Amino acid sequence: MKIAKYWDDFLVGDTYTSEKRTVLEEDVERFAEISEDMNPLHLDENFAKTTPYGKRIVHGMLVLSKVTGLHYGLGVFKGTSLGVVEIQWKFKKPVFIGDSIQFEARVENKIETSKKDRGILIRSILVRNEHGEIVQEGKFVNLIRRK
Repeated sequence: MKIAKYWDDFLVGDTYTSEKRTVLEEDVERFAEISEDMNPLHLDENFAKTTPYGKRIVHGMLVLSKVTGLHYGLGVFKGTSLGVVEIQWKFKKPVFIGDSIQFEARVENKIETSKKDRGILIRSILVRNEHGEIVQEGKFVNLIRRK
């Protein structure tokens, strides 16, 4: 696990990559239960066969949630992230049960705030499946502790 980084430690242009994670059927079922999104597109194989995808797809918000978890797993924001301020996000391609996802992040900007103990960090995120296809992308804006 990497050491936590403060706002001051990041440079515009810095990049980092997450580990890969496979999206399991149990993940989809648990997410449907927690989110109450019971769309048959995610849960009913027979229904999903009648859609343009031909099979069940993973909730887009589940993939986004996994990205936030993968961020935490990197350790670079452990104890320094003070929360998400904004997310700008695009869902480019479906993710299917059994797909493995991984993200690449790039620091786009750092903004000082009026409070000297924190700053804004803006990162662009590309989420890829195991075939290298971009399935989701966007920007995370976080409030990060300063030294």
